[in-house]
Amino acid sequence: MLNSWKEWIERAQDLGFTEVTTPARSASAEGSQSPRQPPQETEHVPIAKDVEAEQRVRILSEGDPTSPLLILVAKDPSDPQPPSQHCLNEPADRLLTAMIEKGLGVARNSIHILHMFLPQPPFSELSAASRDVLNARDLRRHIDELQPKVILIFGTAALELIRPDLGDVDQIRGQWFDCGETPALPTYHPNALLKDPSKKRATWVSLQALMARLGWVR
Repeated sequence: MLNSWKEWIERAQDLGFTEVTTPARSASAEGSQSPRQPPQETEHVPIAKDVEAEQRVRILSEGDPTSPLLILVAKDPSDPQPPSQHCLNEPADRLLTAMIEKGLGVARNSIHILHMFLPQPPFSELSAASRDVLNARDLRRHIDELQPKVILIFGTAALELIRPDLGDVDQIRGQWFDCGETPALPTYHPNALLKDPSKKRATWVSLQALMARLGWVR
């Protein structure tokens, strides 16, 4: 947990989130929450295993499956670069690490991340019936088993896998919705931030809202 709001703002600026605002403090939360341990320096943890392998959607996991935070990220279909060991290319994967470790203030291996490789043709071109089957089999069921407190969704491709009825991230970014009984928050894909740095501020606001929901903000 940050020791001062000055450190909070400096961390956001280091990450490239300029013009940040100080989030409102909750009096009840200030008195009730116990301080969290500072993040530990950690190695980049490789994918542990296939969570499920299905003919049309591949889901890989990394990190701590008992984490209260579950991150969903899919390969950006508009990105011509091949992914690294995860579904992100190396610059996007480094940015994801920065958002977790500098932005959220926790070690990457303490968060549970699902990397999803979309089917070919693009997932949005599959029938609604196919999407429902894939959602139930490859994602919703696994989320129910994990029972996270909060889900953070990066990008339209991942959002379509969990709620194809909600449109793209530009339409719903920063708005909470329920995934079963779990609150979920969509925001921009790391590739989108690399292509358009002006979106970093909106993403930082989403990270602040996420931390407040988890009680990570005092």
